[in-house]
Amino acid sequence: MRHSSSELVLTAARVAVGNPDYCHRLLIGIGEDLKDEIASAAEFIVYGTAIRRNEPLIDLAVAQYSPKASHVRNCFMRTLPHAANALQQSYKLGLRLACLQNQRKTSGASGNPVSYLGRSGTAAFLKVATNDELMALFTNPAIDEELIEGLYRRAKPFSDIAPPRWTSMLVYCMDNPCLRKRGAGGEKSDARHDRIQHALWWFVEHAPFNDILAQVILNTLARLNPGEVYVPDSIEPTLNRWGQFGLRKAGKVGSSLTGLSRQDELRCLIASLYGKKTGALSDVTETSRDVARRCCYYANARLTSHQIRAGYQRDAAVFLLAAAGNVDILLDREKSTALEQYLGDDWLTYRYLRIRESLHRGWRTGLADPVTHRLMAVVISSSRSRDTLAARDGVDSEDRGRQRTIAENERLVTRIDTLGKGIRSTAIWVLVALAVITAAIWLR
Repeated sequence: MRHSSSELVLTAARVAVGNPDYCHRLLIGIGEDLKDEIASAAEFIVYGTAIRRNEPLIDLAVAQYSPKASHVRNCFMRTLPHAANALQQSYKLGLRLACLQNQRKTSGASGNPVSYLGRSGTAAFLKVATNDELMALFTNPAIDEELIEGLYRRAKPFSDIAPPRWTSMLVYCMDNPCLRKRGAGGEKSDARHDRIQHALWWFVEHAPFNDILAQVILNTLARLNPGEVYVPDSIEPTLNRWGQFGLRKAGKVGSSLTGLSRQDELRCLIASLYGKKTGALSDVTETSRDVARRCCYYANARLTSHQIRAGYQRDAAVFLLAAAGNVDILLDREKSTALEQYLGDDWLTYRYLRIRESLHRGWRTGLADPVTHRLMAVVISSSRSRDTLAARDGVDSEDRGRQRTIAENERLVTRIDTLGKGIRSTAIWVLVALAVITAAIWLR
């Protein structure tokens, strides 16, 4: 919702004299209304007035919603002096989280976080940030694409990050919406998305071969929309690499929800997502001896209704994993009906629905009858069952799903985060402060 210049000037006057609680709510309301808009000079005045109040509650709203990097930088700098007590420590952590969650954009460029910390400040911060701060940063859809590129390519500023901390960042990043969809900024957003997806494929190709990173890649790929990924010329070496022996846990048969080993499930996702280009993979047929090559066929071939039934009889849940991203099936009412009869109340169904919704939204095809009556009944029944349990426990179903996702990621982080939560080095925080001050001088 747009606000006129005169309205924003009046808002600035209210912020100048209002009590902190009123100003906090007012700034959040304006921030939500304008979060998808390019900032105006009048909006800068509003948040400039707010930051000069130097009120802790007002600063929380400025940090999260101001479109001006210097405002966010000032809020971040206020968190660096030593906290005198636990209350101050808690507040300063919350203020940093608000800075890291800032999704506003100025002139189409991301405001998070390089623009207010600078490159050296960001590099120093990544070494000392808590898990909460890393989660706030790497789940922020406005994060600078150069950071995500560097994360997946293990380039600066991640090249000297300890492996457990780097892996924790990868876990948090898998839930970032920018991995699944393009932004609304036209060619610039398309270029940003393509750079991220290219870097993600590089990571799949070159990630260290171990159980933990196999699980990270598996969880990341399962969240992607098949139509939004990078399309490589060849995936043969990558598929063979992830098929070699040596993964003790991921290689265990039956360790995934499809009944395969997690290693084979990963190979199936790689083949179905990235094997779109003709010649990218050899022996791609529905009768191939390699289940991953069959998945490549299921995901990209123009299957008939008969082949859909035969594919399910042959590979069951594995077939559904691959065919859920087949555009020809998703856009054909007869074929999607044939596929949907095999879907039930599990994560494969919800992955299918998410991919289908994203595809139709992108193609603007409309969804007058999105799924078969049978599948709709399954989804409604499942939702009612979860809502009944949620009502009993006092938690709504959406929160329960979000809590499950967070818990799953935190369990993986716990396995890899051997650095613990000890007292962070004062010397490193001094370096962060100096780097931010240097960035402020250079960016002024």
